[in-house]
Amino acid sequence: MAQTADQLRVIFLPGMQGDTPGDRWFVKGLIEGGASDSRLFDWTESWWALKNLHDRDGHRRAAEKLAGKLRQLSEENPHKTTILIGHSTGAMVILDILPLLPADLIGQAWLLNAAVSRGYDLTAALPGARRIVNLYSKNDWVVLNLGTKLFGTADGSHEASAGHEPFDGPGSCDARLEQLPYDPAWAKTGHLGLHTTFVFKHFSRDVLLPMILQRT
Repeated sequence: MAQTADQLRVIFLPGMQGDTPGDRWFVKGLIEGGASDSRLFDWTESWWALKNLHDRDGHRRAAEKLAGKLRQLSEENPHKTTILIGHSTGAMVILDILPLLPADLIGQAWLLNAAVSRGYDLTAALPGARRIVNLYSKNDWVVLNLGTKLFGTADGSHEASAGHEPFDGPGSCDARLEQLPYDPAWAKTGHLGLHTTFVFKHFSRDVLLPMILQRT
């Protein structure tokens, strides 16, 4: 039986710019949809966004911090299902978190427009969640194709990222990984498949949250 939104614990990790009004609007949509236990975790350490993009040590420090918090929350309320959502470089931090957690502690991990190389090895991350969903968009070619070829992905490759086209490296054929392309029908919520148009609360409330519930 599918769970209801109030049975979810949703943690959202923003991209390299950290906590922005759009990110808070996105979380507000989740709360309006009934996932009242939804919160933003700002993992960034620098005011300089590109430093946050490339700071692998910073990604791992944030992963260790949030992994400890997730264990605590799970012990305090084991009846809630934890959902992780990471946008852009936030998706990289999620992939660093999952290997630190007990198997299946995370119900679902959603990677939105992930600034991670397509060939990234997912095998260590896969056991940490019952399902990982990579939501990618070929419309996001300026940031996650041209931009990551020029400035690099969060894991240091200069190529189109997995937020632009699907993962194709180790673990990409695992049944626990779902690769979901952008649907033009989502444009009615304001999400045009570009790098930051996901932030509209209508998308998180009316599209993303129902998809999460369908997969519980």
